[in-house]
Amino acid sequence: MITIALHHMGGEQWTAGLIVQEMLLQALHSLPAPRPCVKLTVWKETPERDIEAFRSLVDEVICLPAAGGKERAEVLGRHGVDVFFSLPTESALDLNIPRIVWMYDFQHRHYPENFSTAEVNRRDRLFKAHAASADRILIYSQAVMTDLAAVAPESIGRARLVRFVPHIPPNCCEMAPGEICLRYGLPERFFFLPNHFLPHKNHAIVIEALGHLAACGRKPAVVCTGQDKTLVAETLAARCGKLSIEKQFIRLGLVPRGDYFQLLRKSVALINPSLFEGFGLSVAEAAGLGKKVLLSDIPVLREHDAPRAEYFAPDDSLELASKMAALWDDASTGFCRDPAAERQALARLSVRRDLFGMNVMRIAQEAVENRAGAGNACLLEAVGA
Repeated sequence: MITIALHHMGGEQWTAGLIVQEMLLQALHSLPAPRPCVKLTVWKETPERDIEAFRSLVDEVICLPAAGGKERAEVLGRHGVDVFFSLPTESALDLNIPRIVWMYDFQHRHYPENFSTAEVNRRDRLFKAHAASADRILIYSQAVMTDLAAVAPESIGRARLVRFVPHIPPNCCEMAPGEICLRYGLPERFFFLPNHFLPHKNHAIVIEALGHLAACGRKPAVVCTGQDKTLVAETLAARCGKLSIEKQFIRLGLVPRGDYFQLLRKSVALINPSLFEGFGLSVAEAAGLGKKVLLSDIPVLREHDAPRAEYFAPDDSLELASKMAALWDDASTGFCRDPAAERQALARLSVRRDLFGMNVMRIAQEAVENRAGAGNACLLEAVGA
């Protein structure tokens, strides 16, 4: 039985990391026997509150020393770790054990203006170093694979494209989603836009679409969640004021995951207007619940092949307004929830999650075999010399 160590990722500043971590651990934890032994590695200073939710999904939590790679590798060896899974971080580079790296996206190359020059250079250096040294590279979209091929073409043979499958809590659909409106004081009907307020997330086109609709006497609501303590959010709020749509563009900030899923279930449709995504997690979650989605027409969101999707040009607010109006007026939308579609989507999700877990386990085994094969090749070369 293989032992996989997954290094803790994400936190308050990057909640997507925590969500993907849960996704990976749930998929591996749900595998039938003989499933892999899964351990979570953390830095000694990591607060317990950040890891307590994951303890039931792993066989052990290992505290790693801040010292060099040799010391960390020795700790991992004492705990029987066969392969180490991490983001492309500095601390993983000097570990002399089989490694899998998750290349999440190359946003710093597409939108360098969103980062400092130092951060662009840091990411470039780390991504290239990991592409050159990792035994396997985990990619979750063809869009990222295409970027990797441009940056490090020699690494493509070690890259594996795996469609990530979201974890939706089993009790999610036992709750009455209408209660979420009372909790947050929301209207009965709304679109849902759960993106952080960052430049490339393109909230502005939704505000312009609401402005077009308001000019025609239509007033649908859009509920937004995500980090909104940003300059982008302030600028958007000012634009809402000029268009007199403040009450239609509702910001809730960060909300608990349970509330997030109820907002998604209750919504008329999910909107993702993003200009760039490495994957598009909210789209996968919406599809997992059988929801309708309105998506910017960019390749990575097309990859999801969401069964109830409509697409709009990410710079065409009139097209988005038209599609929003059609959904808003559609009598079949009712109060937005389709229980049959939800049940069918969740049944498919369970099968896909098992396949996801098996694919991750297979890649872990490949990483170990790759390192062993490299070692044997070196031995043969030495003997031949």
